[in-house]
Amino acid sequence: MQNCPHCHSQLLWLNWKSTLGYCSQCFQWLGGSSKTSVVTEDRWIVENLGEFLSNANHLSSVVTQELIPKSFTHVVHKVSEDNIAAFAAMHKIPKNTFWGWYSGKTCPSLSALLQICYNLQISLSQFLTQDFNLSTTHCQNLKLDMKYSKNIRSSPKILDLDHIENTLTSILSQARDPLPTIAEIAKQLKINRRVISRHFPLLSHQIVVKRRNYMGMCHLAAIDQCCQEIAEAIVSLHQSGEYPTESRVCELISNPGYFRYKKVRLFYKKTVQSILSSL
Repeated sequence: MQNCPHCHSQLLWLNWKSTLGYCSQCFQWLGGSSKTSVVTEDRWIVENLGEFLSNANHLSSVVTQELIPKSFTHVVHKVSEDNIAAFAAMHKIPKNTFWGWYSGKTCPSLSALLQICYNLQISLSQFLTQDFNLSTTHCQNLKLDMKYSKNIRSSPKILDLDHIENTLTSILSQARDPLPTIAEIAKQLKINRRVISRHFPLLSHQIVVKRRNYMGMCHLAAIDQCCQEIAEAIVSLHQSGEYPTESRVCELISNPGYFRYKKVRLFYKKTVQSILSSL
């Protein structure tokens, strides 16, 4: 594109007044029309910020800390007939958050104020000075949008309790060890784990107990295996003429971390004492 389609001025690559995407002479948008409202909203925000900054000297004497709550009081009265919760819902703002702004306990961000002003189609300067007349049609559209968004909700998932019960019973009766955790079963069934404990507390408890007992037996078996390795290591070191210190024994067993268990430490000490007393 060599010339602006609006004012027909020559488009220069570099110009001190140039803004990306806009003509540096007439400041009109050079791109095509957008199918979404994103570009329109962004342009609106930029223009409002420019207007606000140009009126900064005038507004500085008017804008005070108490002005924003007053402006919110005014706009809530106009839009939602003093219904704070309804106004917050219209703009998809958490009720507690908006109450903080409305009461003056907290201050909204500039982006939040601009978004509210854009939704109401009033400028930021108009909002702060409370100098605006809201369109009745526009307010009704906001209320319709809120009502429509509240009515749209995903239908609740229907639980197949028979299938869940059969799955739990099958898992409990299987010989495979270890049993899966309740969280793993819930993930397999694509449900919340609380559904299992709420609807099938007995089966849930039995699965947990069976798994816990199995894991306990595995733990004891691992400790016994560790003790056997310790005994073999002590005998091997003694036969080679080396004193079986704890550090040397740890180098010869597969799970030296098991020395943290009291049973393993006692076994080591008794085995060493037994060998030394036999000398």
